[in-house]
Amino acid sequence: MDRSNNFDFIRLIFATFVIISHSYVLSGDTEGDFLYRITNGQTMLSHIGVSGFFVVSGYLVFQSLCRSLSVREYFIKRVRRIVPALFVMLCITLLVLPIVYDNNLPYLKNMEVWTYIPRNLFLANQYHITGIFENNPYPRAINGSLWTIRYEIVMYILLATLFIIRHKRLYIMILSVSVWVFCVIALLSLPSEILQINIGLRINNLLQLGACFWGGVACSSLNLYVFRRFFPLVFVAVSAIATIATIYGVLDSVFYIIIPFAVISFALYPLPYIKSIGDRIGDLSYGLYIYAFTIQQMIVFFFHPTSLILIFVSIAITIPFAYASWHLVEKRFVRCR
Repeated sequence: MDRSNNFDFIRLIFATFVIISHSYVLSGDTEGDFLYRITNGQTMLSHIGVSGFFVVSGYLVFQSLCRSLSVREYFIKRVRRIVPALFVMLCITLLVLPIVYDNNLPYLKNMEVWTYIPRNLFLANQYHITGIFENNPYPRAINGSLWTIRYEIVMYILLATLFIIRHKRLYIMILSVSVWVFCVIALLSLPSEILQINIGLRINNLLQLGACFWGGVACSSLNLYVFRRFFPLVFVAVSAIATIATIYGVLDSVFYIIIPFAVISFALYPLPYIKSIGDRIGDLSYGLYIYAFTIQQMIVFFFHPTSLILIFVSIAITIPFAYASWHLVEKRFVRCR
């Protein structure tokens, strides 16, 4: 794929969006971020961030599938991208948590400490250890960002079923658009009781993130890059639709239709300076995403900052962790993707 694009930059933006939204929740600020306020609760920055991540993932992971010589190679590349940095982060987390541990039971005798890494590494999602962050405004949660990883893995598995026909663009286009449309229609038509069903994965989340991921796959299969000269117009049109929908209170009805076009049109239209940000500093987005929540909880535990202060302080502290994660861990495993 042509490296003249804004994917690294837009992923940094999405990770920052998640940090900003979490700063309000974790500091106990019930007003929510500015996007939540101006849209009257129809969306928030973290919603845009996570949705955008899945669009980008669908677009790029499909290309990784096309470059893979076997399903085994494809899955190895996916594991190398996700697991090493996750494992290191979980280990570092356990090493620093004793400074905020408040429990009569000694830290190393608490069985939740010993299950924390394997459960999160194998996507069982253990969010808490008794005695950690019990009195924070958002209590007990050590890393609430990890919930999306299991949905990402599900998308990887579903995409792998298309391996045999990965080079047949027409078939991929039809299938990916069909799944994308199915997710959107299901979100708009299924009753809330069904959408809230939890089968290990919440139906609502599965459909929302599925719409984003398969929207990205569809954009990749359509080879939209050849139309990049028109992307500024597409981005403006999509933004106008989103604005009008927000004004009329129907953003939910169009969000999962327009976000793949908004994200990919911006990502594929190379802009001076930002198109090469990944070459200069590395791809820090994953590190920002997996380290920030715990860092924010620790800042709140010790200093009880306002949401605005938490935003800036947590970003400043998380960036070095993300930088180290990329250059010392992630980059060593993702040279062949």
